[in-house]
Amino acid sequence: MIFLLVSNAYAQCSTCTVQITTNTRNLNIDEGTTVCIAEGVTITGNIIWNKAATICNSGTIDANFDIPGDGVLYNNPTGTINLSNLNLNQSGGRLINNGDLTITGNVNINRGSELYNGPNTNTSLGGLNLNNGGTITNYGILTSTQDAGISGNITNAIGATFTITGSVNINSGAQLNNLGTFIASNVINSATISNCGTFRQSVAGGSFTNNSNVSNFGTFNIAGSFTNNGIFDGATQGGVGVVLVGRDSRQNGSGSFAPTGRLNFCKGFDTDNGKTNSANVTCSTSLVTAGCANSPLPVELTSFTAKLSKGSVLLSWTTASEKDNEKFVVERSADGEAYSVLKEVAGHGTSSAGYSYSATDLAPLAGTSYYRLRQVDFDGSVNFSPVVTIQNDGANLANKLNIYPNPATDHITLDLPKNAGETCEVRISTVNGKLMRSLTLDASAPQVDVQSLPAGTYILQVQSANTKTVQRLVKQ
Repeated sequence: MIFLLVSNAYAQCSTCTVQITTNTRNLNIDEGTTVCIAEGVTITGNIIWNKAATICNSGTIDANFDIPGDGVLYNNPTGTINLSNLNLNQSGGRLINNGDLTITGNVNINRGSELYNGPNTNTSLGGLNLNNGGTITNYGILTSTQDAGISGNITNAIGATFTITGSVNINSGAQLNNLGTFIASNVINSATISNCGTFRQSVAGGSFTNNSNVSNFGTFNIAGSFTNNGIFDGATQGGVGVVLVGRDSRQNGSGSFAPTGRLNFCKGFDTDNGKTNSANVTCSTSLVTAGCANSPLPVELTSFTAKLSKGSVLLSWTTASEKDNEKFVVERSADGEAYSVLKEVAGHGTSSAGYSYSATDLAPLAGTSYYRLRQVDFDGSVNFSPVVTIQNDGANLANKLNIYPNPATDHITLDLPKNAGETCEVRISTVNGKLMRSLTLDASAPQVDVQSLPAGTYILQVQSANTKTVQRLVKQ
């Protein structure tokens, strides 16, 4: 089951430990630091950063850099990045682009790293090497102007366009999931392609060669020749996958065409030494398909909102239809990345009618909070909604607690109530709910030692007899 509503999968930076507000040449970024580049600022030269550092760019980056393991670069809608080459080096390294991104040379996305290209973007890359375990997620327009080698995972979303103007080798172990439009001049597939949109081999003198597995629930438009040495299948629950071929079509002895799924294939094979299930192959000039017809009907999420109300956050969402929907799990995050469970709400199983749901966060975090829905099927399958945010700076001002320094390195001091004999329970937890420290303080000794805490973002909760406050704490 999938959500139809598509949104940016990543929230932008919410906490800056270093602000860059003037044009700068060369940056050295320490581990655990979040560097925010202001709009109108240009960075040139070289950027050197350590593992687990973050750059949040709203300006212009014309510098050379590689993204290390666990390093994250957010390019905001006002941001511009111009590079000669890019290496995403290790697991956890991510470039999350929602602005202008141009890379004229080679882009290497290595094991466990990710390039995310958001909606309303028009991104240009040079040569693309997506190595073992690397990931590309595209919601916008993404173009690679040279040949490409794919050994990782690509998701091309509904409405997105991914164009490779050269040839592409989709190597063993790779996975290409296309729901939008995917275009390449020549294609050799030795992995798995699942096509729910339009897949185009665009050059009449070129070819599409399948050596492995293709599941086609949309349209394959092959301007050149088509050779099938693997399994090429179609829709299995109504509908039909379309295959258009401009030149000769060849199926070799190891190839299997439409073994279980239905395909609309008017060309026929010029040479057919393999296996074609003629019962599943039709020829219709209407070319009407049912899209991803072998997928179950999705939960159609028509809205998801968050609203401040009397010191609480009211979360509301509606569906147009549901299938096998066991429950929604409402999740909250302080940083847009690590989420904890707030509440579970039962779904309505399978229904063609729409339903309205709600949940309330009675103790919202101060500042920015991120909320999402985790939808769970009866078989355990999980899908996520878009993320919504709330800014809670105006709530519970009477209970707002001063913490200094914040960010902190070795200790923090709290402005605790001065009432005689009043004590406060202090709890420090990770953003996903793991308790790290718990102690009792009063105004005579208001300091907390945080030296032993790993660098990162935490949730500080302070509760006395009359007040309760929850705030974000950054440990450097």
